[in-house]
Amino acid sequence: MSTTAADPAADIKYWLQYIDCALHHPHLPSGRHSYNASLSTVPEVRDLYHSLYKLYSEHSCSVNFREPVNALQLGALHYYDVITEPMSLRTVLDRIAAGGHYTTTAQVLRDVDLIWSNCAKFNGGDSVITAEARSCAKTLQSLRQAFEDEQLASTEDIDSINHAVESCNNYALMQELIDYFKANDPSMLDAESSLDLASLKVRHVKVMRAIIDRYVVPA
Repeated sequence: MSTTAADPAADIKYWLQYIDCALHHPHLPSGRHSYNASLSTVPEVRDLYHSLYKLYSEHSCSVNFREPVNALQLGALHYYDVITEPMSLRTVLDRIAAGGHYTTTAQVLRDVDLIWSNCAKFNGGDSVITAEARSCAKTLQSLRQAFEDEQLASTEDIDSINHAVESCNNYALMQELIDYFKANDPSMLDAESSLDLASLKVRHVKVMRAIIDRYVVPA
């Protein structure tokens, strides 16, 4: 908005709003967040950081939520009247990387959810940008699931799967499991088609359980 002498009252109102917005404007970081591969935090927060960074850096739906809102630049001078706790993916990532702010995933997700709810509060539930926020939330869920699936299976899960296979003692089951790994992850099998149990991932265990369930005879 350009000020003119034609409407001094409007000019005064504009500059008062501008000054108020500037006073409430949070510090805006420069550049972009750089991935920190050596975080000093609990494993669950570190895992969530990985998924948040992928959302921040690789998915187009996050463009409007990556950096803190620059209300002055956007001319949204009433932004901080509506949004009392601004939040962005950059803010969350920076806090995780700095350490000392989060100790649980619940704390991180509380701030992440604040990004989406702030968007809906300021722009309205039916706006295009709020639809993008919902898309981001779903994408983050998918990224977290994909990351979890690629982790090594627990010793308990491996022992449970091994026991279930041995209990079935079924050649067809064994062959179907071998065929699955040959088609999807042949590196898990040695020359004699023996399975590398220690390298099983969460996604492997899920598929193996589904296959085993088809061969279990109800009691």
